[in-house]
Amino acid sequence: MDHPLISIIIPCYNYGRLLPRAVASVFAQNTDNAEVLTINDGSSDDSAEVMTRLQEQYPELRVIDQENAGAAATRNRGVDECSGRFLVFLDADDELDASALEAVSHAIEQAPDARVIIGGHTSVSADGREKYHPVSPVAASGSQRFADYLNKKLALSNGAVFFHRSVFDKTRYPEDCRNSEDIPVFAHAVALFNCAQVDCSLAKIHKHDDSLRHNMSYADDVALRVVDYVFDPSIVPAESMKLRRSYQAQRCLSLFRSYYLANDRARAKKYYRLAVEADKRSLFKWTYLRKFLRVLTSPSSKSTR
Repeated sequence: MDHPLISIIIPCYNYGRLLPRAVASVFAQNTDNAEVLTINDGSSDDSAEVMTRLQEQYPELRVIDQENAGAAATRNRGVDECSGRFLVFLDADDELDASALEAVSHAIEQAPDARVIIGGHTSVSADGREKYHPVSPVAASGSQRFADYLNKKLALSNGAVFFHRSVFDKTRYPEDCRNSEDIPVFAHAVALFNCAQVDCSLAKIHKHDDSLRHNMSYADDVALRVVDYVFDPSIVPAESMKLRRSYQAQRCLSLFRSYYLANDRARAKKYYRLAVEADKRSLFKWTYLRKFLRVLTSPSSKSTR
């Protein structure tokens, strides 16, 4: 297949035990106009062996093995290696819903000018409970979509967002971020390109304790660097730059809450103060203020500095 409609890119780092589920969910789709690429990002588990077995089971599967480079670099390599008009990144611990590619193909046909296809997703808890998350209304203007995404009014999830490859002529995953690297790409995509929505679940997103999306180990390192990438003045229209301070404050409050829950008083205090510095209105968010006062008065807590 020279130029398939859709490329499904599955980065994998130490998820060999779960990768077969992700791959099987793709090959079960009712389409012959897609390619599937798995990239082993220097895993220390049996991911390489699992990919070899999967390639024997699914001869059409493409497999790339590389030294560990991180999620951003792995996704960027997927962009360079694949040949589809539209790309989707499916985490190795997740899976596509049964009719996802059929629904997306129909959306592309119905909205030929769309360059970002946004679908709903289903979250799956560790005990197997499922909850459907429908697509929020997708605004007509790029500036409003950008604001809605940053203000968490437009939820986007890997596996449920399909990008035209032209998106990656404008933006790429920041390779010095080993956490939250998808935020700038999502923000830039909805700001700059026409979007269409699919009103059904496209992916099942599995929640579990060791998932990288819950890993705090890199959060402090990339905390505000992500803000710089999101508000890159060479990409983001000038009219949207006014949102920078409020988004920086929001991000700091989110990190404050995470470190508060981790009982890391030093970092919790740091990010609350940075939030207030960025936007004084943070002081009037009472749930955060109450937590900050508890941090100040708590007799002891964990510090990782």
